[in-house]
Amino acid sequence: MSETAVAYKKIYTALNRCPDGTGELAAALAKAVPGFLPLVRNRVSHFAKKGPDGKPIPDYADLAQCHKSAAKSLAEQGLAVVQTLTNNSEGEMVLCTQLLHSSGQYIESLIPIKQATSPQQMAASITYARRTAYCAMLGLAADDDDDGATAEQASAGADLADTARVGSLAMAALEAAKNPNDRASVLARASKSVQEGRMNMAQLQAMKDRAVEIDADEAKKQGSARRRPAAVAADAGT
Repeated sequence: MSETAVAYKKIYTALNRCPDGTGELAAALAKAVPGFLPLVRNRVSHFAKKGPDGKPIPDYADLAQCHKSAAKSLAEQGLAVVQTLTNNSEGEMVLCTQLLHSSGQYIESLIPIKQATSPQQMAASITYARRTAYCAMLGLAADDDDDGATAEQASAGADLADTARVGSLAMAALEAAKNPNDRASVLARASKSVQEGRMNMAQLQAMKDRAVEIDADEAKKQGSARRRPAAVAADAGT
């Protein structure tokens, strides 16, 4: 391992450690993700495809759109993303991206910034790194793949992986919900994710079935069979 790699490893290990664990942060993130807004791709890269009118089609979302997609839902769950610039032991610039929770827990990632020959190029490098790190931290997809066959196959696989990730996080939020009303709210957000194409109907149905099971178990424990299942309540509201 090179000295530079060792230096990055040391700074990453030192900064990434959260003594109190990340349990509360993970639960909050699981609730926040289903509320992320669809990303609007509003910028055109050099590789953008052209539409029928001959004009290039926007193929990526800029940093502001990424913030707009996630910031409100994160804040509602006591989460925030903070990005700062620092240097490693060799004096190289590093972007530090932290996902912070109101409990004090955090997770963190580091990306080295490529050196530039002008202030404008440096600013562009920092912005690109910030967008990349922000999206990686939250699982956002801000870019289109290219039009090669291999890239298309990779994109299809990524879509499936992203659907599985969102479904898994939504199910975790359902399990963490404390009462039928909270579970109904989770199911409503999951239903919205299905409409937006981020989850599928099979995942939503599995969540509804699980909500019924949880409600039934709680009703038995409390000696009451009159509690309304969250899945039924969610259906009634649609």
